[in-house]
Amino acid sequence: MYRSLDNTRKVFRVFARLLLLVAVGLFISCSSGGNSGEDRTLEGNLASGNAALRGGKYDEAVQHFENAFQANPDDPRAIIYSTMAQIARISVDPKVINLFKSRFGFVDYPNRLNALFSIDWMREYQHNTSLPFLGVPAWLPGNNSWFNETLGTGNMHTVNTWTLLLAANLIDKNVYGFNDVLDELIDAVFGSGGSFETARTRIARLENRQDERITLSRDFIQALHLDEFTPITEHDLIGWAEINAIVSVMLGVKASLQWVAAYDWNTNLSVFRHSWQSNEDYFFGRIEQMQRNDLPFINNFLEARPGKMAAARSTFVQAIKSAQASYTAILSSPLYPTVVKDAHRTINEGVNILVARIEGGGSFYVPEDPTTGRWPTSAGSRGDILFGVNMGNFFTEGYFRLPNLFETESNRGPAFFCENSGQRLTSQNYLSVIANAENRGNYIGFRFKSQAIRDIVIYPYLEIDDYEILPMFPPRLARILFEKYHN
Repeated sequence: MYRSLDNTRKVFRVFARLLLLVAVGLFISCSSGGNSGEDRTLEGNLASGNAALRGGKYDEAVQHFENAFQANPDDPRAIIYSTMAQIARISVDPKVINLFKSRFGFVDYPNRLNALFSIDWMREYQHNTSLPFLGVPAWLPGNNSWFNETLGTGNMHTVNTWTLLLAANLIDKNVYGFNDVLDELIDAVFGSGGSFETARTRIARLENRQDERITLSRDFIQALHLDEFTPITEHDLIGWAEINAIVSVMLGVKASLQWVAAYDWNTNLSVFRHSWQSNEDYFFGRIEQMQRNDLPFINNFLEARPGKMAAARSTFVQAIKSAQASYTAILSSPLYPTVVKDAHRTINEGVNILVARIEGGGSFYVPEDPTTGRWPTSAGSRGDILFGVNMGNFFTEGYFRLPNLFETESNRGPAFFCENSGQRLTSQNYLSVIANAENRGNYIGFRFKSQAIRDIVIYPYLEIDDYEILPMFPPRLARILFEKYHN
């Protein structure tokens, strides 16, 4: 476990460095044959960029690579350098900086890459783990040893401490829900006119020049520890296909965020803004003060946000087709044996079917061996199908809204059930049912409609009851919530 936690620093430092892997490095064996003034400007900026990189001056390196592109926008080296430099700049875009500070509670998020790759803006936690420094919301502290030791002046600052602080900051800075933070995140990283769109446009210059590739030096690979995270060697060639694959993955991330943002995540979180070591009476009292219209099922929580699912579907298709184009281009190389290219035919057929299912609906099936034969188009078309996903339902606007997942009453509120007996609570019996549950140590919960999952995931061995009661609330809390919803 702690070995995994020790890698947390790499999540914040090395992952960002990997986004730079071509932009701030690409320690290329550059040709020195050009004699024009333009070539000297290009070569000079490439050399200066690499020198800055070796000196740990990332911002200067990125600027030199951008200058190289401006000097000669058709040179593949300048295109690759500056494309990834644009991606690197996303991490210090003013919108990104403001997002991490105003929505996540990062106290000192840097505005320069040089500072981002240092640990000066982080805090040291137990087991030699450095994480971004987070503020402590004013309402969180309590006069107790737990807070003092884990969040105050004590010495029990662990990764769990950081996770609690992050959750507290998300509640504190997004008290009415997470729609805005999702929208701002998508805009900050992928927004129109930003660095990501510039990178997509720039690498497209090489799409019809796919044979123009560049090798990385062993010194560069070792300097940035790329051999620890990728299979890249000094013999590999980097060109449009490889860089476009990186852009395609990022486009897939955008599509995933858009899918999540297609649902309404706004709900009143103010009930959680109190010292988390307050006693049970205090917490239950805050829930009793909530208005019925602020509760999920009654408000719009997890309802569809019109038009956003269509945008997510479109971006998914773009990302898949873009990655498919890179994959096809990479395998067009004579370096790959016939057996690999034969597998590509099957996989490529599967990708085409996936796109068709996303765009037109229907189920997409995944075989155990995706490298041979024909890709399955139905549950019975191959004997080795692992599972399927109904893409029509997955991309249906509002498919996962709460009334589709849980039983509800005629007043829009959720139906309550006793955990063990399965008895449904009504206005006439809820007091006696809750009293019996308390005497027996049972919980009260909602009844989950399992068919909603069956209609998405097609799995031969999926055994799940039609309805399942999820024990969610101790009896006292269940009474408060039932009366809020139904009395």
